[in-house]
Amino acid sequence: MLWSVLLGGLVGGTGIAFGSGRAAIWLPVVPAGVRDAVLVAARILRLWAVISLAALAVAFVLDFSTAANVVSQSHADAGAVLLMILLTVGVLPNATLFSSAYLLGPGFTVGTGTTVSTSAVVLGPLPMFPLLAALPDQGAQPWWTEWLMLTPVLLAAYVAGRVQRDRPVLAWDQAAIRGCAGGITAGVGLAALTVLAGGAVGPGRMASVGPYTFEVLLHAITSFGIGGVLGALAVCWWQRDGDGWVRTRLSAIRLPRRRD
Repeated sequence: MLWSVLLGGLVGGTGIAFGSGRAAIWLPVVPAGVRDAVLVAARILRLWAVISLAALAVAFVLDFSTAANVVSQSHADAGAVLLMILLTVGVLPNATLFSSAYLLGPGFTVGTGTTVSTSAVVLGPLPMFPLLAALPDQGAQPWWTEWLMLTPVLLAAYVAGRVQRDRPVLAWDQAAIRGCAGGITAGVGLAALTVLAGGAVGPGRMASVGPYTFEVLLHAITSFGIGGVLGALAVCWWQRDGDGWVRTRLSAIRLPRRRD
């Protein structure tokens, strides 16, 4: 009931504010730096959701035979298969947040005593649900999975750089604060969503399923914050000095004279 009220107030209140035109009156009162930081955070979260969903889709497609085997072993008829597909689509937002926790590094649990992360995977008996085919194989993971934790840093750097390019500020501190504040806000927002991703999905050991929320918070604000600072400062440097530095270097190159 509480979550329903909060969701209705957030979504409904935002819709009423924009639909009635009140948002156009209120937004100019908010400082430009705050609006830009929120813009950075919103773009980071939107692109991060796309990346997390894409990673989930790739993992599922690579092990699609396992999902097909699960469906065949359940001896389900057409109606049951359709219901299974609808359930899979219904939990896609949760699965996307699970994928997000994996890419960030902390990972998640799919039952008491289990863990799925970029460094190690420990699994136990799992329900016969096709989407679980996207889980990585048990045991030590390949060396390259650790490098996946650079993804949020690069994403935040890209977004903060784009915002700095579209809304340039030439002061170093303003650019850094905007990128850092946007990244930290995105990290806090992602952790708040991650809280809703887990929960009990059955009795016994399946009562503990979900991402490691606190670790996700720490990794998200660190990765997005550092990436936001680096991206904003890099583009700020280019806007202040980079273009002139390139022109100076090009003018210093002496081309050979043409001989008739």
